[in-house]
Amino acid sequence: MGQGHKYLKLLRLPGFTSMAIAMFVLGTALSFTAPYVSLYGVNHAHMSPGRLGFFMTMMAISGVVISRYMGKRSDAAPNRRPYVLAANFAAVIGYAGMGLTSNYWLILILGCVFLGIAAATLPQMFSYSKTALAFSDSEEEDLGSAALRTLVSIAWVFGPSIGAILLSLLDFDGLFGIAAGCFATAGLLVFYAKMQPPTPAHHARPPPAVPFDSALVDLSVPERSTVDADVPAPGKTSAIAASRASASALPSNISRSASSSAASRSASTVLPSAMATASTSATTAGRRDLVVADHASRGKSHQRAILLAFVAFTLIGVSGAAVMIALPIYMVNVLHGNSHQVAMMFGWGALLEVPIMLGFGLSSKRLPKSKLIAAGAVIHVIYFIGIMLADSAEHLVPLQAANAFVVSVFSCLGMQYFQELMPNEPGSATTLFFNTNRVGAILAGVLAGWIAGVFGYRYVFVMCALLSSAAFVLLFILARQESRSRLRSGVAKLAN
Repeated sequence: MGQGHKYLKLLRLPGFTSMAIAMFVLGTALSFTAPYVSLYGVNHAHMSPGRLGFFMTMMAISGVVISRYMGKRSDAAPNRRPYVLAANFAAVIGYAGMGLTSNYWLILILGCVFLGIAAATLPQMFSYSKTALAFSDSEEEDLGSAALRTLVSIAWVFGPSIGAILLSLLDFDGLFGIAAGCFATAGLLVFYAKMQPPTPAHHARPPPAVPFDSALVDLSVPERSTVDADVPAPGKTSAIAASRASASALPSNISRSASSSAASRSASTVLPSAMATASTSATTAGRRDLVVADHASRGKSHQRAILLAFVAFTLIGVSGAAVMIALPIYMVNVLHGNSHQVAMMFGWGALLEVPIMLGFGLSSKRLPKSKLIAAGAVIHVIYFIGIMLADSAEHLVPLQAANAFVVSVFSCLGMQYFQELMPNEPGSATTLFFNTNRVGAILAGVLAGWIAGVFGYRYVFVMCALLSSAAFVLLFILARQESRSRLRSGVAKLAN
């Protein structure tokens, strides 16, 4: 069984089984609906291409904005469960309503409002599982995240095919009604899940190696170290008082002589002490300024790393969404394949993602995430070159092994990567990760349609290869920053 017992151990966590079933049901609902929303707009609501494009774009934009807002609010809230329930039951209203109407403006409201809220479902589910499940340590937490993510992928192995069968039997009102029931089931599973609060030790997760230095060397020194040396300790007070009393009992001439001598000695002692104190205070202030400047510099580096990661993942998201749009058409119309080969191609790719994701979950703590993610971008480029060189539809099927690796790296390790970049904001981090795909999908629809119309579908894959190459450059920069950060942290520890 190897290391499979680690996954079985997760089932003993309070609430994990409920969350796992909810995640699978949620993935099934998404696999029923996502591939057929555009078809619903054309065949059921009779939208023109312009209206369909406006509807899809506005729904995607509202999903990005609302899910980002909910991510920030949930990070500030003591309990994320209300946000999970709100997102799930908004999906129930959205899909049930769309199945019952064909009015364009009502569909637009349902899509932008309720399905916009529903866009936060997956990010909130992952964030809730991260904070509400009582994982024993960060390794088990990563394992649980990988297991839940894999269940979503498993749902996509068979979901679109079952969705096509349901669509042919029940039409869109039946398909969307079943999807609404799945969202309701997922929400109820979360509502009734018996969660055990994580232990305090779990929250004390060690800071990960990220592309900025999180470990700061304390350059400050005690403010009163020199001054306190001149202040008598409590045990010495009685001795000093006795000395002063004996001095006052001496003859006046001797006392005056002694006082004069003491005054000169005091002056000669206090002056250097004051100078030393002033020097130390200046040094302390200077070091504090360095610490403040260091904090500010590292904060800017942190924000820059998040921005670079967001841009890189968005470029990969554009490439992934564009290939989903163009590849089926290219396979059938250019390479003269058929719909059966298209279904087999995507099903084969989704099936391969399952063992790869499970493997990443078992070894995520030992894997160099930033380097593997950068390698995933390179393999993405190779994948697109392979598509351009393929001269038959059969050649595209084995290429899905490369795509499965890329999807697994970016979806499994990528989510953990963003959570490590923003360790105190799991909701915002997870939402930001999912929004890279949504923004990518928005841009892909525009770019893929324009390039295919002007140059042909083959050039869509040229664009994808170029975008993935640009993503690799950004990810390579982040990986180098992480290596330098580790080196600086190691040197600082040795210096201390």
